Amino acid sequence: MNALPTLVPRQTTPSQPPAAGQPPAAGLRLAGVTGQVFWTRREPLNSVDTRLAAETLAAFGRAEGFESALAHRGNSFAAMSESLLAAAPGPWPPGPTAEADAIILAYQVPDLFTYDVAGCYLTQRFAGSPVPFSVAEQGPGATFTALRIADAMCRVGELTRGALFAFDQNAAVWEAREEVQRLPDSAVLLWLGAAGPARIAELAEVQDADVEGAVAALLARCPRAALLAGQALAGRLGRLAADPRITAAPPAHLFTSAWMSLAARWPITAPTVVADCDQATGRMYYCLLVPEEPG
Repeated sequence: MNALPTLVPRQTTPSQPPAAGQPPAAGLRLAGVTGQVFWTRREPLNSVDTRLAAETLAAFGRAEGFESALAHRGNSFAAMSESLLAAAPGPWPPGPTAEADAIILAYQVPDLFTYDVAGCYLTQRFAGSPVPFSVAEQGPGATFTALRIADAMCRVGELTRGALFAFDQNAAVWEAREEVQRLPDSAVLLWLGAAGPARIAELAEVQDADVEGAVAALLARCPRAALLAGQALAGRLGRLAADPRITAAPPAHLFTSAWMSLAARWPITAPTVVADCDQATGRMYYCLLVPEEPG
């Protein structure tokens, strides 16, 4: 109804080796980062046929919450994306003449009950027939996995320009915990491409991580780097949390938290690590960004 096919690889996506005598293809770069917080919820959680919505809730074991769901409000992926595009048009203006190769959505909690498919809607904002797809069910790791896929596409010549949207959708119909429902919705837009002011130097997933040890090793290897720790990661750093190079994400965000921190300090002027972990699986994800020298 409102979901695109999801890609959930567990390992780094490999890239094709270069032809003999040719240098390896350049990796992915970030051309812009924008984040927004949505303090109010204006759209109905259910904007489809009520019978269909009731059946969907029942399938998720939430049949008893149907009546209350009709009264609640949220922010759809399409609406949050449109707000991001309007606030910061990015390195190339979205519109009928702007071209993109891919539109990627990353999230943990699904969209509202709506007939609108956000990825398909967003492909109409760009020329070039961009490919839409989504990455889900990885907690904070979804955005990092999406970047790995985009990096592989870039290295094999399938992506020159693209947009990655990451969402925190905290509407009550999907999350029963009141402390989560009280959080605002938020979204981040990352403009991707073969050119941009920040190069992705490393992009990795560490399984069964000793989080504190992994972060300490990473900072020892990159002593000049600042580290932006997502909410889940920040809570597991122990004594390392006092390191002045580490900035904990704002507490009002969940899966977008580390990327909201990046948006707040974009453009970066020094090596920056964006990192978070998935509490359910124990995996740690990180991305090392290096600013490119002008000219």
